[in-house]
Amino acid sequence: MKKVFESELRGFSESASKIYVYEFEDEQEVSKFFKMEHDELCDIMGVYEEYYFEVDPGARYHRYAFDMADGFLVMMETIALNV
Repeated sequence: MKKVFESELRGFSESASKIYVYEFEDEQEVSKFFKMEHDELCDIMGVYEEYYFEVDPGARYHRYAFDMADGFLVMMETIALNV
């Protein structure tokens, strides 16, 4: 998988988001994507989501969403404060 786009971090006072777009190398990678669970995708992409009970009040945490768009993998990273 090859990264083809990375947006700037954009957001408001308590959260911000960043978009990453990846291009698949072949059809096998595409079919693997559809079979993976969210945690597996996080592992492959090298990202980590903190559990709610691990985040102290006022600390920041990460959430990730994955989707397909025209054959590209789109990963949205959201960084937020636990308020």
